[in-house]
Amino acid sequence: MALLREIDPQDPQIVEYDRARAVGGGAEEAEFLAEHGIAFEVIPGVSAAIGATAYAGIPLTHREHSSSVALVTSRERPGRPADQGPLRAVASADTIVIFMGLRRLATDLATLIDSGRDPSTPAAIISAGTHPEQVVVTGTLADERDKARHDGGTLRCWYGAVAHAV
Repeated sequence: MALLREIDPQDPQIVEYDRARAVGGGAEEAEFLAEHGIAFEVIPGVSAAIGATAYAGIPLTHREHSSSVALVTSRERPGRPADQGPLRAVASADTIVIFMGLRRLATDLATLIDSGRDPSTPAAIISAGTHPEQVVVTGTLADERDKARHDGGTLRCWYGAVAHAV
């Protein structure tokens, strides 16, 4: 939001705001702009869940491996206690995509395993999705925490057979 605070509502301008590098959801940013009287237009694009996987060669669904996909975030708003309920609720999906997954990576992996996912379930972690510096780390639920390295970009995690389908 710091960048958005610098926008002068009286100064018409065109701003390209790269959400892939931002912290917080698009809805939060739209609320901020509206509250501060800053005119804006949301131009839909390709979701990071689709773009990053396509760029990495990992399908969200695959007729032989996955017919269901669940998208969840691993980060709560500041001051709100961590809640693993949503992740438990989607643990049976064939493919699970977790946005902003670095801080709670170990907890999220443990929650999936405790919720019945096999520790040998294929996993992929994507950092800086669709950017030239994109990094993809593959493994399993059991070993992904130790393999993951974070380069400062947003971390997205994919779990399910599709992580090794291609």
